[in-house]
Amino acid sequence: MSNVLAQAKPPLENLQKAAADLRRDQLVDIASKLIESEGIDAAKHARIATLAGCTRSLVYHYFPTRSDLFSAINAAFYRSLDTFMPVDEQQEALRENLRGNKPNSLRLFGILFDLLENGGWSSMILRTTPELNADFAVYLDSIHDNYEKRWQDVIAEHFNMSEVDCALFFQHTINIAKTTFVFYRKDQLSKSQAIEKLDIAVNQLLNPYR
Repeated sequence: MSNVLAQAKPPLENLQKAAADLRRDQLVDIASKLIESEGIDAAKHARIATLAGCTRSLVYHYFPTRSDLFSAINAAFYRSLDTFMPVDEQQEALRENLRGNKPNSLRLFGILFDLLENGGWSSMILRTTPELNADFAVYLDSIHDNYEKRWQDVIAEHFNMSEVDCALFFQHTINIAKTTFVFYRKDQLSKSQAIEKLDIAVNQLLNPYR
């Protein structure tokens, strides 16, 4: 019986990893809320440690630089997105949109709006912030390579766009998404209206390449 019970218990290292992951997620959540409510400068290691009730060294253990912290915030956002719509479905939704078939892409935009509204606004704030220093530039490069490239590749392939043109288009798209979401948050547009305007504006940006 004792052998059976011993086998049923999860290994100690698994419990330790689960606890570490939980702590890391807590720190990311605190940083996200700080950015959303007070801005990027508020998300400092010392402030996060105070709010989390831990040492500053623990925050540095998980996030040696602010770039690491910002990347973790966006990684959490994209993990949530991929839960609601897998990457291959996101890409296919964009391909369908470019062919004039809108329903799945509008669903994707709706999911993005829901995630921004429910704790993901900090990721948009970070993504639309100018490159403040070399460390921030490293963060933006990581976001592009790990997440945004999934969408840029679809656009670039469809229109045979250069890397620079594609990057410019995508940055404009992000700014439009931020603006329409702000109008939605201010109750100046309904969610469906904001998403429709986002779709129209993005397709207008693509007209020169059609």
